[in-house]
Amino acid sequence: MFTPPRPRLILALLLSSSSAFAQSFDEKVSAFVAKYDRNGNGQVERNEFPNEQKARFHEMDVNKDGWISRQEAREFFMAEKDPPGADPKKKPPMRKRREFRGLESFGDYDLEHEGRFDRKEFSAYLFAMCDRNNDDQLDIEELQNIPVPDKKGGLRDGLARRALKDLDKDGDRFLSAEEWLLPEEIFQAFDDNGDGFVSKDELIQDQLERAGGLVGWTSADEIMTRMDANKDGKLSKEEWQGTKALWDRLGPSKEGFVTKEQLERHLAYLQGILLAANDFVQRYDKNGDRRVTREEFGGSDAVFDRCDTNHDGILSAEDGAGRR
Repeated sequence: MFTPPRPRLILALLLSSSSAFAQSFDEKVSAFVAKYDRNGNGQVERNEFPNEQKARFHEMDVNKDGWISRQEAREFFMAEKDPPGADPKKKPPMRKRREFRGLESFGDYDLEHEGRFDRKEFSAYLFAMCDRNNDDQLDIEELQNIPVPDKKGGLRDGLARRALKDLDKDGDRFLSAEEWLLPEEIFQAFDDNGDGFVSKDELIQDQLERAGGLVGWTSADEIMTRMDANKDGKLSKEEWQGTKALWDRLGPSKEGFVTKEQLERHLAYLQGILLAANDFVQRYDKNGDRRVTREEFGGSDAVFDRCDTNHDGILSAEDGAGRR
């Protein structure tokens, strides 16, 4: 005669299994910390981790504070293994990845904090940019979103299909993060100075060019003063001294004119690119006055100067789009 197990016994077994499961991860975390924590502070810092595994460090350091805490290590190891009773046929849920925020996410992928990407770092950055559905793989449609600098536009032709053909090792018509590596010719197209890296300045410059570029002056008033030959308060195509691409982006009226208000809107848009790209005010305003000094910023002088359009040594929402 079958005797069903008593509820208390079931509960005890479940608690025992869960406790053993948690204990196994605690032991794994302790072994991990003991292996890498050279200074004995109970956490693993960037300079204690093997350089060849820097991508793994970056993934484990969830809050990007430069070290891996015991809790971060525990969550990482638990995400790698199915919990007790999980269906082995079911794909385990993916670890939640930080939201990609364009140039504001630059620091998340600049693993050495040098203000520039090597090819692998830039590949990871573009992978996150193109992975619109956050499923940790790129399909043919997402691959078509790989950016290519306008000056190298010919490289776009067939790029997505070539990448899928060359890199899809398992033939499933998707590229995983492990399979993906940005084609060398695309990396070189972004590397303007040929130093083997793609700097944040180079990415900002590329985005500004995609937005129509800068006309060379800091305010709509200055542009109108220099270009509006007949002083009628608007610019004709004959008076325009900028590029055709920028003229088209400004959206001239049916009569073929661009107004001061249109220039102001475009400059405000470019200002937004520059300030958002570096997240100056939110990230570096240490005293809460909604302004960032050079000392508070502490980063690249070139980037700071690009955004400090009135050259007062302070960055704020009032700064216009910088000189090119």
